[in-house]
Amino acid sequence: GYVEDPLAVRKRYPANLRHGGRLFQETQINNLFSFNFDDFAFVQERDNEITRLRNVGYMLVIRQQNKNNAMYIGSVEYQQAGGSVDLVATDKIFGTINPSEEFYGSPMLGAAADIKSNRNTYFYDTTNGQVIRDSVNGMVAISGNKESDQDPYKMKKFFYDYAAKIRDGGFEVIGNWDEFIECYVLTIKDIRKAVEGRPNESVTLIFHEPTNRWKSFMSYIPEWYE
Repeated sequence: GYVEDPLAVRKRYPANLRHGGRLFQETQINNLFSFNFDDFAFVQERDNEITRLRNVGYMLVIRQQNKNNAMYIGSVEYQQAGGSVDLVATDKIFGTINPSEEFYGSPMLGAAADIKSNRNTYFYDTTNGQVIRDSVNGMVAISGNKESDQDPYKMKKFFYDYAAKIRDGGFEVIGNWDEFIECYVLTIKDIRKAVEGRPNESVTLIFHEPTNRWKSFMSYIPEWYE
């Protein structure tokens, strides 16, 4: 039999993570659908809901709409009296969570907008209107800085203006990493219903990682990404 609780309610936790049990390959042990009461991890709800999870080495990157967090898998941090930090293995899957200092986030644009290269990940933060490169050295906005001698301020304004259009709806963000030419390719696709007299505002841009510059600005949509 079972016990029915008429006061029970369903609640959604947009800033929580939960994991199942362990799976051991080539054995009969598969506890993926077993959940314990304390198999939870929490990030700040004030930074809005979780939009993307990405495994990078022994860490789990947790992207929220207004924040990024990095969580150790199977390890916890301990700070010593002298200020040093030790990393200690644990039998828990979820370890220490380190929120980033920057307030760059990843709005709900879909997995196609969050791209990984061999060393970095790239995403378009449409809340702040900036394109972000996330690496082991932290997050850096690559969408332009008006203080640069290369005058990418126009790019900064471009991404800021397009972010407002994306937030209003009618645009899709698609990204890709081209390993051959070491470039991050970003397409902003106009998916609004065609209206006579209104141009299609789709655009594709290419960021060249070795020179740290936006190299190409093209008014087309690639037929496919691989």
